[in-house]
Amino acid sequence: MAEINPESPFDPGVAAHSATGVVVKDRYQVFTDQSLPDLDSPCGAKAFVAKRLSGEGVPLFALVCHRGTDFRADAVISFIRLQSTKALMPVDFDVMPWPPEGRYLPVLIFEKPKGPRLDQLLGETFEPWREEQIRDVLLFSLTPFLRDLEDRNLTHRAIRLDNIFYADPSQREVILGECLSGPPAFCQPVLYEPIDSALSHPAGRGNGTTADDLYALGVLILVLMHGGNPIPNMTDEEIVTSKIERGSYATLVSKTRLSLHMVEILRGLLCDNPEERWTADDVGLWLNGRHLSPKQPVLPKRAQRGFKFLNVTYNSAELLAYALAKNWDAACEVVRNGQLELWVRRSLSDEKKANLIQIASAQAGESMDSGGESDRALAMALVALHPAAPLRLRSLSAKIDGVFRLLMVQFDDPDTRRQVVEILKGRIGQAWIDCQLTVRPEYNSYKKTYDVGLRRLLQDRPGYGLERVLYDYNPSMPCLSPLLDGGFVADIRSVLSALDRLAPSISGDQTPIDRHIVAFLAARHIGMPEAILRGLNDQSNEANYRLDMLRLLSEGQRAFGPPRLCALTGWFSSLCEPVLETYRSRATREKLRESMEWEVQEGSLNGLFYLIDDIRTRQQDNLNFEQAQAMFLTCAREMAWIRAGGLTEPTYVKRLARPVATAISAVAASFAFLVMTVIYVT
Repeated sequence: MAEINPESPFDPGVAAHSATGVVVKDRYQVFTDQSLPDLDSPCGAKAFVAKRLSGEGVPLFALVCHRGTDFRADAVISFIRLQSTKALMPVDFDVMPWPPEGRYLPVLIFEKPKGPRLDQLLGETFEPWREEQIRDVLLFSLTPFLRDLEDRNLTHRAIRLDNIFYADPSQREVILGECLSGPPAFCQPVLYEPIDSALSHPAGRGNGTTADDLYALGVLILVLMHGGNPIPNMTDEEIVTSKIERGSYATLVSKTRLSLHMVEILRGLLCDNPEERWTADDVGLWLNGRHLSPKQPVLPKRAQRGFKFLNVTYNSAELLAYALAKNWDAACEVVRNGQLELWVRRSLSDEKKANLIQIASAQAGESMDSGGESDRALAMALVALHPAAPLRLRSLSAKIDGVFRLLMVQFDDPDTRRQVVEILKGRIGQAWIDCQLTVRPEYNSYKKTYDVGLRRLLQDRPGYGLERVLYDYNPSMPCLSPLLDGGFVADIRSVLSALDRLAPSISGDQTPIDRHIVAFLAARHIGMPEAILRGLNDQSNEANYRLDMLRLLSEGQRAFGPPRLCALTGWFSSLCEPVLETYRSRATREKLRESMEWEVQEGSLNGLFYLIDDIRTRQQDNLNFEQAQAMFLTCAREMAWIRAGGLTEPTYVKRLARPVATAISAVAASFAFLVMTVIYVT
C-alpha cells in the first residue's frame, strides 16, 4: 500500500489553491479543475485529466475513488503487472491529499481509451450486432484477456455494456473498462450476475472466479445481439425469481432470435452451474470452429405439494428460500413451528435438508423469540434449502468470500456489524460449506477463516473483537480510528506518521490509541507480542497501562519505522508521568526527565520505552529504596528509645558511665604522672 509522506502533512487550505494540480509520485500530474465525466466510474470514482511530468507517452486520466474502503487495493498491483492491451490497465496508483474533499483518497492513473464507450455510441436500444461482429470485434478481443486473468487467479467482475470501449476510432476492436475503483461486481446490474451473486448485496459479491466473468460475457453477447436489454420490463426481483425458477438461459434469451451456432455458446456461458459453465478455453475452441455440447440446465426440483407462505404457494425449495429471506420476521415463525421441516421431508423427500432444518427449528424453539437464536436458525434453514445461495441473515446477503468485504464497506452500519457477528457466532459460514454438493479446494481455507474469525471475535478486548476480524481479513483496509479522521493509513508506518502529525494539536490527557489502532497494529504486525495486548486489557493500573501503550507503538516503530517521530514521542513523554512516579528516588525521576528530553529530540519511541522501563534502573532504584528503608527503620527505633527515656535509664547510665570513668581516671593519672615528672626534673 502506498505510504503517505510524513514530512508533507496535508494542508487542504494550501493544496486547494495550487495552480499546478496534484502531483502523484513525482511522475504524474492530476488537474483537479479538469474533470472527464465521460470516464467517470459508475461506482462513484471521478475522472480527471492527467499527464506525465516528463511530457512523454499517451494521454492519461486519473480516477479518484470517493472512499478508501471501496477500491480493490488487493488487486491493483496485480493488474499493473498484467499490463494487457485488452482492458484499461492501471499505470500507477497512490494514496494522496485530494484538495476538493480535504482528505486522503486513492488515485488510480490509466491510459486514456482511444475510442468511446459502447453505450454512449449505441444508446439504450440499437441495431443488433451480427454474429461476425460478436466473434471478430468482441470475442477475439476479450477471450485472451479472460484467459490471462484465469491463469493469474484474477477476476474482472465489471463486464457490461457501459464498461466496454472501442480500442480505436476504426471500431474493429473493443477493450474492457476499469474494474478497480469499486468492490468486485459492485456496479454490476442483476442482469449480468449469476444467481448466487445476484442474490448478494453488491458489496458482498466477493472476488468470484473467471466463471462469473464468463457469465457476464454471455449476457453481454446477448445484449449486443438483441440490440439492448433483452428483458427491459422485468424488475431485479423478477429477474432473480425467473433465473431461479426457469434458469438463466430461458430467462434472458426470452424472445431473442438466435442461430444454432449462437445458442451453443450462450447455453454454455449462461449455465447456472459454475462447474459446467464454459471456460475461456471452451470459448476459444468455439471461435476456432469446434462444436461443444453444453449440458441442459438442471431446474429446481418441484415439490409434490406446494408450500404456502404469505398467501403465495411455492413449489421449489430455492424459490421458497428466496421468499423467506425477503420476509424475515414471518419466516422465523415458519422455522419455529416445524412446518418447513415437515414440508421438505414429505413433499421434497429430501431427508438431509429436512434434518438440517429440524436442527434449526430446535434452535428456534429454544430461543423463545430472543432474536439472535431465531435469526441464526432461519439463516441455517435457508442454507439447507438453497445451498448455492449466499449467506443470508436479515438484511445481510453475501457470498462466502464476500462477507468480510461487505463488513469493510459498511462497517459504519451497526446492522451490518451485528449481522456479521451473528454469522460468525452461529457458525453459519461453516454450515454453508458443509451443505455444498461439490468440494472445492478453497472451501478448507474458507472454513479456517471463519473458525479463526470466531476465535478473534470472542476475545472481546483491545487487539481483538470485530475490529481485529475487520483488519485480519481485509489486508488493504485503512485504519478507521477516529483519531485518523481524514487520513488514509493502510500500514503501520503510515499510522505512526499520522499520529505524529496529529500530536501538536493534542491537549490534555488524551491517549494516542483506541480499539481500532490496537487491532490494526496487531493484525498488520504478525510478531506483535501477545503480552502487550493482554496488558492493554487491564486499565486498573494507570502506569502499567500507559507503559503498554508506549510499548505497542514503539514495537511498531521498531519493526516498520519511520525512524523519527519527535512529536509523537513528545506526546507520550507527557503521558508518562504515572510511570515516572513508580520510581521512589526523586533524583532518579529528575534524571529520567532530563534523559526523556533527549529521546524526544531523537524521536524514538523505542528509546523512550527502554529509558523509563530499564530493568537496571529499576533494580538500582529498588535497592536504594530498600537501603533507605533499613536506615529509616534504624533511626525510627533510636528516636523511639530516646522518647521513652532511654538516656536516663540507670542501667544505660551505668553502662555508659563505666567506660567514661575509666577514661577520666586514665586521663587524670596521665596528667598526675606528667606533673610529677616535671617537678622531679626541675
